[in-house]
Amino acid sequence: FTVFTIILCRWAGEPPWPPVSSCHRRILCGAFLRFVKLHMFSWMPSILKPPDFLQTRYGAGSWVVITGASEGIGAAFCHEFASRNFSLIMIDNEMEKLQAAASTLKEAYPTVLIETIVTNFEQSAEKGWVEGITDQLKGMSISVLVNAFFRQAIFDSNTTVEESMRKTVIVNSFPTVLLTQKIMPRLAERYEKTKLRGAIITVTADTGTITSWHPGFLVHTATTSLSNICTVLAGMKFQESVDCLSINPMAVSCHNVDGVVTITPAQCSRSSILQLRQGVKETNGWWFHCLQSSILQSLPYSILYKMWPQVVQK
Repeated sequence: FTVFTIILCRWAGEPPWPPVSSCHRRILCGAFLRFVKLHMFSWMPSILKPPDFLQTRYGAGSWVVITGASEGIGAAFCHEFASRNFSLIMIDNEMEKLQAAASTLKEAYPTVLIETIVTNFEQSAEKGWVEGITDQLKGMSISVLVNAFFRQAIFDSNTTVEESMRKTVIVNSFPTVLLTQKIMPRLAERYEKTKLRGAIITVTADTGTITSWHPGFLVHTATTSLSNICTVLAGMKFQESVDCLSINPMAVSCHNVDGVVTITPAQCSRSSILQLRQGVKETNGWWFHCLQSSILQSLPYSILYKMWPQVVQK
């Protein structure tokens, strides 16, 4: 914490050394307390207990609905649940990628049942879109919904096309809200009959909360917040029967290679399932992203204003 904040403060023109200025104390204390309060106590029990609770809690062989299942975090969740013998309903908007991802899973897990649904998320605001999906889910014992499809877009106010912004709002908002609204009552009804809980997992991105002041992130921030609120409120209403988790990771590698500040989709999905066991409602996923978020959210705007444009450019 100390080395990191000293470097940032020197770069932003804050009092540099020794790290006893009010700026340093505010950053260090805020980041440390935020990290301990939100993450540390939920992480330590999870590390000691493997995530073998999924089958007994949600029902072995039940169906898991995953959007954005072709790649990234959505595909990683497919592997996590398939490895525990859950049946999969993979939803995405590109048929070739979806079929390729499903074929890979079938080769790795021959006994797992896999169904695919191709849909256009940009049409999710149209009447009948969600019914077109839920009609294909009739008769299936659904236990988990993973909302992992979203578009992270940075808009320049000088060059932004209005239609692109509108599509981003639709894609990041309507699928999560509508699918959660339709499937949540089914999970609660299933619990009444079988006493097996259900789960709603929503994946967004923490950059939306950290950069809420940045004009280029306004659309992303608004839609991210809506998805988070939808998941958290749903969890409060159905807390007796459904577990709800909102995942807000930082930078996740698209090539399954972790780096200095990035993690792999597998790390994000695996760590999130660990925290789901502890009843956590909102997380950054991997412990290192929890640490990053705690530090960044404790930084004063004078540092963020100077730092973030270069991050966005990269």
